[in-house]
Amino acid sequence: MWWILAVAVVMAAALFYIWQNKTVAVQHITFESDRVQKEFSIALLSDLHANAWLTDVKKLVRKQKPDMIAFAGDVFDETGSSNRNVRTNALLLEFCCIAPCFYVKGNHEYRIRNIDVLTDVMRSHGVQVLENELCTVNISGQQVTIAGLDAAANMHGHFHTAQPNQKQIDLLRGLSHGAGIRLVLDHYPENFALKEQYSYNGCEFEAMFSGHAHGGQVRLPFIGALYAPGQGILPTYTSGLYVGAQHPDGREKNRLIVSRGMGGRWFLPRVFNRAQIIMVHVLPMKEQKGNQTL
Repeated sequence: MWWILAVAVVMAAALFYIWQNKTVAVQHITFESDRVQKEFSIALLSDLHANAWLTDVKKLVRKQKPDMIAFAGDVFDETGSSNRNVRTNALLLEFCCIAPCFYVKGNHEYRIRNIDVLTDVMRSHGVQVLENELCTVNISGQQVTIAGLDAAANMHGHFHTAQPNQKQIDLLRGLSHGAGIRLVLDHYPENFALKEQYSYNGCEFEAMFSGHAHGGQVRLPFIGALYAPGQGILPTYTSGLYVGAQHPDGREKNRLIVSRGMGGRWFLPRVFNRAQIIMVHVLPMKEQKGNQTL
């Protein structure tokens, strides 16, 4: 009867693989800010790597009814065919019918020969492609200022890491004085922890959106992620919400939100690390009187 047990184990492993690598989870993250007057929601997507299931992802995002959509890089893939990236771009443009879309490049886009053609098409259909620039927009009656950091342009031969330059840090400092809710799009989450002259936490914003880490690819219970590009073994920033600084009164100031992404390689399966869409809900700050919340 051992063969029955063996078949059961193989079937269970196959189902687990499909669940981990072929289905998408939606994670909800909520924080408060005194820079919004009503709830403002953002769908964060990253590291799609020209994945074929983008149509299903679009349906999930539409169901969430976000006010805006942020793409944090590696939407395309340099290992995919040109036709595959073109098809991905066509599907990506359909997200503009759901909510205003904002995009920064990741490391993989910089190895695609026709990436400028793809981004030009994105712009012509209303996607805001941010390349080291500030953008202030009004969405659903809410002012939003976004700093899109094209940090991947600074790879200098290091494919998996790209620290900002002084121009990009100056851009972040300008964001500190931006109108409404202030957001950062940067593909690389490890940059959130930089110190001294390149410190992100020396600036002020409500949230930074990143990807790149793929959730660590393999996550183990009680241990977490095993490895992430740019961070190495047992990385810190791989999934979810991290708080980097606080105001003197104890209120959270800078936050990092990292998506586990959606794409990957068949030879690097996700383990305890499902593909992910993050819905970020920014709520108005509650008025407080003494220790009582009104």
